[in-house]
Amino acid sequence: MVHHRRFVVLIVVALCSLLMSDTTFAVVNHAHSPAVTRQTPTKAAPAKTVPAKAVPTQPQTPRSIFAQGETLRFSATFNQLDAGGGEMQLRRERQTDGREVFRFMGKARTSEWIDYLYKRRDNAEATFGMSDYSPLSFLLLSREGDRRREYGVQYDPQMKTLLGSEKRKARVREQSLPAGNIYDPVSAFYLLRSREMIPGTPVETQIFTGKGHYRFVAQVHERETIAVDGKKRLAFRLHPEVYSLEKDTHENILPQETTLWVSADPTHIPLRFESGTIWGWIVVELDQRSLARE
Repeated sequence: MVHHRRFVVLIVVALCSLLMSDTTFAVVNHAHSPAVTRQTPTKAAPAKTVPAKAVPTQPQTPRSIFAQGETLRFSATFNQLDAGGGEMQLRRERQTDGREVFRFMGKARTSEWIDYLYKRRDNAEATFGMSDYSPLSFLLLSREGDRRREYGVQYDPQMKTLLGSEKRKARVREQSLPAGNIYDPVSAFYLLRSREMIPGTPVETQIFTGKGHYRFVAQVHERETIAVDGKKRLAFRLHPEVYSLEKDTHENILPQETTLWVSADPTHIPLRFESGTIWGWIVVELDQRSLARE
């Protein structure tokens, strides 16, 4: 099967190679809000002004397009044979300090026949800000055969850094990056989905997995209709590329024939992911039954 490093990157891209532009989700929501009709004011009798009592206001978290949460399920095939599947859930959560955040939980596993060649079990969880998708915590527990690994990213509010870690057996390797325009795989996944997509405009961001630091770039193409789980969906087509920022190389880590389709609505749900390898085709597709909001 795929080399471990490239396989991990493929998973990251399947989660993160989505929508990027300079438009925030607030602009997207505004663009889809009802238009305001201007009316000619009519004359009315002057009314006495009554001082209103001051009502203390509390800052509110801007509403996200994911505020209702979601559950998405995916199935994977390798050369048209069942290769496994996964599920991800997003929920709102209020922390002890009163801050509202998103909590993510996801899992993925290879199928029974793939287990004979490459057994894989992954469980991930993360928290990130509702208003700006800023990463707070990310943890991926990965089991590859009998080998277990942990990848983590934790935000340090005092140092304003993202602390990454990779744990193999009793050994832990750590590194840190300045917080700002760098996201873990999960927060990047939702940040990018929240933004507007502009066909013909290349898009990019930086992703920190706890082990590796990558630059993600994608060419955005026009909308087209694709069949997903037997149903037709209008989608944008993306061609993603991933480059390591830790090595002095311009080599794209992903196979050249890698394509991602996302829904053409504001939530930009990943619908289909394809990648060609020397062994064959990997296809990850959305289960349409998971589109019902909970």
